[in-house]
Order: sequence, then C-alpha cells, then structure tokens
Amino acid sequence: MLIQISRFVARMIMMLARNLFLSRLIAVPMLIHISRLVSRMIVMRARFVLCHGIPPWLKP
Repeated sequence: MLIQISRFVARMIMMLARNLFLSRLIAVPMLIHISRLVSRMIVMRARFVLCHGIPPWLKP
C-alpha cells in the first residue's frame, strides 16, 4: 500500500518536474501536504509506542 502511494507520488512529481512553472505552483503545497501526512503518521506511531510500550522487535 505505502509502496504504491510513494510510486504514485514519485510519478506525479516527475510529471510536474517536466513542466517547471506548474510544478512551482503545485509541487510546493503538495510537498507540504505530504510532509504533514508523513509527520502525522510518525506521531501516531510514536504515540502508539508510548501508550502500549515498545514492541519487542524494536528493542535493541
């Protein structure tokens, strides 16, 4: 699922990069949105770990 999304995003960015003017208008808010989504996912993971303890496969 995540791999498909990242491939789709990469394809979108490649398409936008071909049209530099449009990419300036579209890619910046898109990148901000993607980074927000990623940071939110990381925060959710961190909260889950904090609430439920560190899973054994993450312990060093």
